[in-house]
Amino acid sequence: MKLKYLHYFAFITLFFVQGYAQEKNKIYFDSEWKKTTKDKAKYYRILPLETKGDKVLIKGYYISGKPQMKGLAYNDDKVYNDGLLNYVDGEDISWYFENGNLQVSCSFFHGDLHGHYTEYYENGKVREELYYLNGNKQGKASYFNKDGKLLTSFVYQNDEPYDGITNCFSVYEKGKLKEEKLFYENTNQLAYEAYYKENTIAERFYYKNGDRINQVGGYKKQKGNTITFYPSEKCGYVIGIKHLKAIRKDMPEWNEFFYDPDGKIRFKGKNKHGGPFEGTFYKKNVNFLSGETDVLSFSENYKQQRLINEKAYINDSLIANCSYVDNKPLDGKVVYYGRVDFDNRYLFIITPLKNGYVHGKQSLFEKVDDIRRNRILSYFHYQNGKKEGKSSVYDRYYEENFDVIYKNDKPYKGIIVDSNSIYTYDKGKVIKEKRGLQYKNHYYFEIYQNNIKTTIGYDFDDDNGDKIESGTFKNNKPFNGYFLDTKSKKITLDYYKNGIKKGELLIKYIENEEEIMIDDN
Repeated sequence: MKLKYLHYFAFITLFFVQGYAQEKNKIYFDSEWKKTTKDKAKYYRILPLETKGDKVLIKGYYISGKPQMKGLAYNDDKVYNDGLLNYVDGEDISWYFENGNLQVSCSFFHGDLHGHYTEYYENGKVREELYYLNGNKQGKASYFNKDGKLLTSFVYQNDEPYDGITNCFSVYEKGKLKEEKLFYENTNQLAYEAYYKENTIAERFYYKNGDRINQVGGYKKQKGNTITFYPSEKCGYVIGIKHLKAIRKDMPEWNEFFYDPDGKIRFKGKNKHGGPFEGTFYKKNVNFLSGETDVLSFSENYKQQRLINEKAYINDSLIANCSYVDNKPLDGKVVYYGRVDFDNRYLFIITPLKNGYVHGKQSLFEKVDDIRRNRILSYFHYQNGKKEGKSSVYDRYYEENFDVIYKNDKPYKGIIVDSNSIYTYDKGKVIKEKRGLQYKNHYYFEIYQNNIKTTIGYDFDDDNGDKIESGTFKNNKPFNGYFLDTKSKKITLDYYKNGIKKGELLIKYIENEEEIMIDDN
């Protein structure tokens, strides 16, 4: 059970205490502990909670009515510690399986795990026993199988393995890693073992049938078989071989094998002259953004050292396919992650090609997950390499999309945001421009109609927090409202009425980290 949820379960409960303090209510939550309706719920709480002086007893239930958790927390205005519930120091907090058996038992001190921590299997047997000191694992840790048999025990020091064999089959002596082992999932068959001594490492790899793949001895960075595995959710286990590549200086050519999780060869490629030569190569899977679970990957097909085809996948589902000629994309769709000029950031771009030219709808996405869900951030239409038709571009500052129609690769009608300006086009001409400007760290803008300045507006307030009236121009001269004097050493706004200056407004500002007060005298 992940600890972040241990805190989160109780955190949500306390959030609703004040709003439902006068009568008992059931608050329903889904599997992610977001408030929901009864028909979609997995858990619920009964409010108001039982109070004990300055403390509150938190109880949670499965939708079946079986207990889900129970714990005592402080009931005060400062119940959060970095978003976590302020549990009563030293009190036992318990979580349960739906069958009624205990799932986790632990305690906290100042918001951190502190003291004995015990986690259980659903059958009631102990899974692991640890001790925490101010949030860090410390001392003896023991791990058991579902029958209650001890698997291993070792010692933690300052939250790091120190001595013994870990539950992931790594061996430590006085804080130093000595051995590592990986097993194929649901078997006793070794997949990998490594032995460390000073700056060297000796490794052995095995197929699922027990046959040895290769043994490498010597420095860690060296030539030899490169093997990666499909990881298992169980620590110390793998599902199967994912990629196998042999590299040796004395070999003029070598093969690479790419496997699916069932152990079948998915792709096979031959390397020659130091790189891909013939066959299909599977590029390393990539999670581009922290927290993303969806994976974007690629396969490349070579013939006589030339790239002839590239495919893109999300979670192994095909999303793009493109043919190449002379190592250049020709027909199909390509996917790449690159910086876009209009937004000055990196986005995922899916580009359709015809005879080597961009042709069709080019779509831009913020995340891999957005590609899978087809949540397009921005898009352009092309014909034979030129923008043609409608486009829509999302701007982060304004948090909205701006649409424009292109003709022959030039804006024809609509709005374009470029750097600090917004341009409005009609029949291929700019009929309105809004320029974003800055003066002494204060932001303002000017509006032009057919290249004639008509308005000045302000993105800052006066010293009373009130909006500042925009200024309008007539014959390119101040006419009504407030106008910023950029020649002044202070922040001065001249006030005009019917073209005549009637006064000025001075604004307080900070310069060189010293606050400068400007009065109205």
